[in-house]
Parts: sequence; C-alpha cells; structure tokens
Amino acid sequence: MWRASLFLTYILCSYAQDVNQEPKLYSASTAGDVARIIGGNVTTVEKYPFAVQILYMSQLSCGGTLITTWHVLSAAHCFVYQSGQLVNPALFSARIGSSYVNRGGTVHRVSQIVVHDSYNTPIRSNDVAVMTLSTSVRLSASVALAVLPVQGAVVPDNVPVVIIGWGRTNASLAQGSEELNEVQVYSVPLNTCRERYQFLESYTDQSFPVTDNMICAGLLNIGGKDACQGDSGGPALYRGVVVGITSWGWGCAQALFPGVNTRVSSYTSWINSTVRAHSPSGMGDRSPINIQTTIVPMLL
Repeated sequence: MWRASLFLTYILCSYAQDVNQEPKLYSASTAGDVARIIGGNVTTVEKYPFAVQILYMSQLSCGGTLITTWHVLSAAHCFVYQSGQLVNPALFSARIGSSYVNRGGTVHRVSQIVVHDSYNTPIRSNDVAVMTLSTSVRLSASVALAVLPVQGAVVPDNVPVVIIGWGRTNASLAQGSEELNEVQVYSVPLNTCRERYQFLESYTDQSFPVTDNMICAGLLNIGGKDACQGDSGGPALYRGVVVGITSWGWGCAQALFPGVNTRVSSYTSWINSTVRAHSPSGMGDRSPINIQTTIVPMLL
C-alpha cells in the first residue's frame, strides 16, 4: 500500500512540475510554427513517399499525407484561424517528393481545402481536412499514395507507432532540420491518456477532451520522443498504414502527457466521400483512396 502511495505522490509531484513549466499546445500552425520531431532519426521520402510538406506563404507550416494524385490529408487546425475562419487556400502550397525543406521535389498550388464540418477549434475535435491540389502529382519512387485503414479499425494498445515530419530535432534549437525525420513511439491506452489530460485540466483553465476519435502515442512515463509544432497534420503509422494525424499535445515529448492524434479510421468514409466530391472529372466512381482491408485482423 505504501508503495502505491509513494508512486501516487511521485506522479502528482511530476504532474505539478510539468504543469508549472507551462508548455504551449502544439495545435496551431498557420502562424508559421516550425516542424519538430523530438528524439527521432533522419529518414527519406523514398521510405515514406507519401509524406507532404504543407507550406504557408512558402514556409513550412504542417505535414500532410498524399492519398490520391490530387489530394492531401492533413489536420483541420492547419487551415483554420483561432476565430474559426478558414485561411485562404491560395496562401498554401505543397512540396511533394523531397526529403529536404525548401528544395527538391515539386511544389503544387492548392485549389481547395475541405475541413470537417464538425471540427471544433477550442477542443481540437474532428481535426481532419482534405486539401485539393491545382495540378496532379506524378507518381515515382519518391512519390506514392498512402494506405488508410478501413472505417472503424482500432489500433491495439502499446504497439509501435511511427511519426514522421520535418524540423527541429531538439526542442532547444531555434532552426528546423533540413531533412525528414522519423520517430517510433507507442500507442497509449485511451483511458490512461484521458486520465492524464483530465488531471491536467484541474491545474489549468483549459479543456483537454480525449475522445474515441483520437489516438494517443508517446513514451509514457519516459518521454523524450514526440512530434511537435508544424509536424501537425503529418501521418502516424502502424504497420505502414496511416492510422493517425498529428493533432495536439501538452508541450513536446513530455513523459506524462502523450501526443494526441486524430484517429483516421473514424473518418475513412468521410475522407473517401470528400475526395469523390472534390475530384477532377474522369477519376471514375471507384474509391480513389487506398484502403487496406487486410488491416482489419491486425487492428481489431
């Protein structure tokens, strides 16, 4: 019993210490926040050919995932002001097929951005959006379409999840990395994640609802590896399938508060219907996105 009490005291003190540090939420990137993967390794777009750099006024702002030759999946908060107003799509572009920031690949202008109708800016729910490009992408060894999970698929607890993005490899660095980075973390049980953020609410005047449409991932009680500002909108992968969209978190790489991702399988049907409704003529009536039906026995 005393061991449990000591552990609880340690957790409470650690919570209080983390809260007193007052790190910022990493959920708003339209002001030009720089991407950051904490504790990861350099990788290439040849390994992740669906990785997209979303540029805001020609500067890296968010990550994204190529899901058709015309469409990029990302987070809604990358395109919405805190007031709830949609940012002008003409201010965005997408660099595709390059491992490097500000060079290589091809840059495509954006013609339209569709944010989920139920996206809620203050609480970051339904944080998903589909971006339509002005020109079609040519597939190659460094440019390929991602695979999405079937609607309703569930990622098991405590399994490896890979997050990718561009930017700072250390929170203390002011300048972002020039190369794509990857980091492996682990899925955190939703109830555990929810309890951690509910506790945080008691120390702040903010609300941190963790819903069933989210996936938490990190190194729980260890920290040191995570995504952060600007990595928002980028993919979280389980067994090569894009199961999450980097959405929000308390600080970066915190031991007690894992990162929170939009659960893609909660929105696969919405993504598919949105792509159908905003596709050039001639794409046909078939599903234009890659849905990995064989993921069902792996995830359920």
